[in-house]
Amino acid sequence: MLETIQKMQHYIRTAFGESTRSYGGDPSKPAPQGILQGNRAGPAGWFSICSIMIDCMKAEGYGYADVSAISQHAMNLVCFAFVDDTDLVHSTFDPSLTSVELFDEAQAALLTWESLLLATGGALKPSKSYWCYLDYSYVRGVWKPKRIQDAPGELILHNKGTPYTIHRLEVHEAREALGIMSRPDCSMEDQVEAMQAKVAKWVDGIRTKRINATNAWYCLNGTIMKTLEYPLMATTLTAEDSGTIMCPLLRDKIASEFISQEFTAPR
Repeated sequence: MLETIQKMQHYIRTAFGESTRSYGGDPSKPAPQGILQGNRAGPAGWFSICSIMIDCMKAEGYGYADVSAISQHAMNLVCFAFVDDTDLVHSTFDPSLTSVELFDEAQAALLTWESLLLATGGALKPSKSYWCYLDYSYVRGVWKPKRIQDAPGELILHNKGTPYTIHRLEVHEAREALGIMSRPDCSMEDQVEAMQAKVAKWVDGIRTKRINATNAWYCLNGTIMKTLEYPLMATTLTAEDSGTIMCPLLRDKIASEFISQEFTAPR
């Protein structure tokens, strides 16, 4: 398969027809890399590469080791990865290690991962990269997360040989990752707000359309409820949070007509 892809001549086909220009198929030039968009072997192909990269990181001693609070099983994490979206994790069990020393270790881990990725023909995109430092200080009987000013430091990417300082987040700042608003301090505040905004947009759309109860029922179950169900496995919403999110759906006049009454969808 790889030999065929590397030797074939590639044209781009769109609704407007095929491109007149092409690439590949020239034996005098380096063979094109990659396995093409839409190739069903893509996920398995990347997994076979990524698993070796993770093993290399683990062999170098980078990652996070701990014991699961629920299963009591030892675990060793290097990263959380889904296709090309990867969150590297690095920590230490040495209580005497300073934040500066930990940042140096994290920088070495980042350089190792970046070098491994470059060896595969890939690269990290600086504009999509960010990092945070999670540490706590004991203040008046309460453990509080440290701010950037409490533990200053930076991490550097070497994008095509050019140093690039990665944006650092405070522990209360959220970023969307795989459709979920993630915060280092584990607060669900931003995720709840994001889900509320999606519900409000859906309710507005339903309210301004001429739609019967049957179509509204299918729309409810096939669109907005799927949107709300998707992040549940990765979130820790309280009953109050869930009620706040669902309230507009249950309160809306149109929605209440087919939710509150006994309604049987056609089979």
